[in-house]
Amino acid sequence: MKIITTLLIATAFFSCTKTDKINHYLIKPITQQELIDNGFYKYSYTYKIEDKDGIKDTVASFVEYELYSNVKPEIDNNGRIHPLQFLNMREMDSIERKKRFEYRQKDLNDRIITYLFRNDSLLFKDIRVFSRDYPKKEIADLSTEEKIIRYYDSIQIPIKPVFQVKTSTKEYPTIFMIDNHKVRLYYSEKDKSYDMFVNYLSDNHYFDILVEWYAGKKMYRPY
Repeated sequence: MKIITTLLIATAFFSCTKTDKINHYLIKPITQQELIDNGFYKYSYTYKIEDKDGIKDTVASFVEYELYSNVKPEIDNNGRIHPLQFLNMREMDSIERKKRFEYRQKDLNDRIITYLFRNDSLLFKDIRVFSRDYPKKEIADLSTEEKIIRYYDSIQIPIKPVFQVKTSTKEYPTIFMIDNHKVRLYYSEKDKSYDMFVNYLSDNHYFDILVEWYAGKKMYRPY
């Protein structure tokens, strides 16, 4: 199947006057309007499927992606608008790198939140926390298995680890069944960091959100 990018634009809903009141650690699906109302930036991408299995389609098919992020937009050298990149920064000078780290630390509280919708259906959610501490009460401490289970027990949501060969072991469980959804959680007690990924359409496909959507270069992958 050959895919052609027919439109690559982003619409930013500036969040400086809006307070995010969503508990993003709840696993239940959320709507696009709720994210807009809570100050998230919206990035819209449209893709045209030119043919299928080498056979030319008589009617064009389109796939619509809506990316919602707490990260503000930037325009790259090709005029494309996407979330501010946090990877591939070696080519930037030290002043620009410092600005981006300060924005992540001060404005985002060292947390990047991403929701991706495909044709208006929620595809996945990702919460990446970099901080060594948790100064904000809305940022849960999920840096160990015990803290993960304790957090969901405290808000009365069922949780249990799921053991899978090589990927989620008793020594280091990375998959949890939380409120009837499989959730992937990579966590580090040493760094007080974690990456929480929920795939709402498939149990077994997970992605590195920063590489796929915040690198400033690779804008799209056909999920």
